[in-house]
Amino acid sequence: MAGEAVHAATTFPNQYRSLEECAAPFAPTGGAAHAAGLRLLSAETAVVECPFHGEWLADGGDAAAAAARFVPTTRTWSNSTFVTGATSTGIAQAE
Repeated sequence: MAGEAVHAATTFPNQYRSLEECAAPFAPTGGAAHAAGLRLLSAETAVVECPFHGEWLADGGDAAAAAARFVPTTRTWSNSTFVTGATSTGIAQAE
């Protein structure tokens, strides 16, 4: 829809880190946070249920109601991401 140039210019940097990667800066050997005096006392991961899925199920699978709640949340990050890609190719922000 936006065209190949905008698609190529749009970036969404994202990295899902393991628990070990998150804790690495606090490692006694080579950890920058540890060297700065910070200590990691505990760390854990857990699976968190998607609240949007739960609400969708509670609505009896009403797709329109689910979209009305989900789309604004997605727009909080996606609009600025796509506008940045578009404006970097010379497209006016208003467009």
